[in-house]
Amino acid sequence: VLSEPSDSRYDIVDDGEDIIERPVPVDGEEVERARIIIRRRLPGRRLDKYLHARFTRMSRTLLQRLIRQGAVTVNGQAVKPSYEPVSGDKVELLIPPPEPMEVKPEPMEIAIVYEDDAIIAVNKHAGVVCHPARGSQTGTLANGLAHYAESLSHGDDPFRPGIVHRLDKDTTGIMLVAKTDEAHWRLGIQFENRTIQKTYLAVVEGVVELDADVIDLPIGQHPKVHDRCIVANDFMRSMMSKPAVTRYEVARRFASH
Repeated sequence: VLSEPSDSRYDIVDDGEDIIERPVPVDGEEVERARIIIRRRLPGRRLDKYLHARFTRMSRTLLQRLIRQGAVTVNGQAVKPSYEPVSGDKVELLIPPPEPMEVKPEPMEIAIVYEDDAIIAVNKHAGVVCHPARGSQTGTLANGLAHYAESLSHGDDPFRPGIVHRLDKDTTGIMLVAKTDEAHWRLGIQFENRTIQKTYLAVVEGVVELDADVIDLPIGQHPKVHDRCIVANDFMRSMMSKPAVTRYEVARRFASH
């Protein structure tokens, strides 16, 4: 076991793999400090990935930024996110305080097309993001709903109050918002069972050969563009793709299209 003298200000956890030292909480501190002593070499395991597994509330992107900023050091030296820890390394990091786990209410013009005690039907405008990706993000539909509605449902994600389903940023159309938890899970079941039908009107580039057809292909996240999805290849189908069935019908044809 690798260890070193420590004082009473630190809690020491030996989890059988590494030794983790974290300070006893002190009122008024905003930044937490932690030390990890690596017991054995981690071949092929990057420092950013290792820390992400240890501190799950912090995203890998945040950890990479902290490493590049020097908030994470190994043996007192700055390293790259790709550094692979070895036995005896002492990793020290400054952990920023967690972002607020709530959506900040923000006045916003919202086009309400229907509302009752359980749900709100909103006509989302193009260019509006549905919900924050982090607590500090503003200007989303969720921010406007938090200001407009007296109550919204509580889902699994605190950044998505009332949000049952989403539309892309540049897509306009009707979104159903739940005001109660019961409405949220009932709507969620209907979307899951595909008893709610979604119809889109889209302008398509190129020539659509058939006047109508069915596209039954799985969709997965784009490997490089985080907020974009593509038709999944064989490898993606075995990973995180989801089945998708689209029935389309040509409404109007333009010259040369």
